[in-house]
Amino acid sequence: MEKYKIGIPNLFLCYEEGKIIKKFLEVLNFEVIVLKNEIIEYKKNICYQLNEFLANINGLKDICNYIINIKFDSIATKERGCSNFFASYDLINNTYDNNVLNIVIDNKNMRTLYKELIKVFSRFNIDKKELKKAYFNARIKIAKERKKEIIDNNNIIYEEGKKILILGHSYNIVDEKIMNRIKSKLNSNYNLILCDKFDREKVKLYSKNISIKTESKYIKESLGVIEMLKNNIDGIILISSDMCIFDNMLDEYIKRKYNIKYINLIIKNEFVNLEENLEVFYT
Repeated sequence: MEKYKIGIPNLFLCYEEGKIIKKFLEVLNFEVIVLKNEIIEYKKNICYQLNEFLANINGLKDICNYIINIKFDSIATKERGCSNFFASYDLINNTYDNNVLNIVIDNKNMRTLYKELIKVFSRFNIDKKELKKAYFNARIKIAKERKKEIIDNNNIIYEEGKKILILGHSYNIVDEKIMNRIKSKLNSNYNLILCDKFDREKVKLYSKNISIKTESKYIKESLGVIEMLKNNIDGIILISSDMCIFDNMLDEYIKRKYNIKYINLIIKNEFVNLEENLEVFYT
């Protein structure tokens, strides 16, 4: 089989489904192309991460045979999500000239991902048994990686030094430029605990005890993590995207509900007064 180059936008690798797809392609010996986020031209009136997403697509379009495009097609009627994220599916189809591999999945039913991968990659004349084997191989590997991430993150709670909970959308937390800047400004006495590296079912149990009414799963689970850890942390940092209504709402909830050292780091094209903001943890 010819070794095709298949690009995956970084945004999708923040989610379990994207990680499974990447591992699935690697098992099948495709050359998977993932570029580091780099904004060439910052466009006003859209958030930092959407700027990075558009730049990421632009970087992939001339070096790949195909690009992976994912649409999550199962948002509940009473659940609200990011319109920019939902628009990413159409953005790729309208801006990428090469072959697009569209994968539409129900993220509440992982079997739909399996069916989509079998359907999409049958075009490459790969035996169905081989596709099935690659899929389950990928799921097992990603599950093991996820389990290790959760264990490592939980262990930080019991380490010496002060503990800072990092809140935010997964795509902000996994951004190396963002996290490295925070780490460089905090001294070594601070240990960072990541909100998206906990068992989801356990977080849901804590989020059910919160009396605040919201239709955002992101806000509910973020507050659930705070409830779970509030007696074990010395502070909270929210990494929020400029113009994100959900980050704005979460910021207000935290300030009203919790008496914990807290700062909201807002990302535009860069952090605003990062050093001054972090001073709250040294007082």
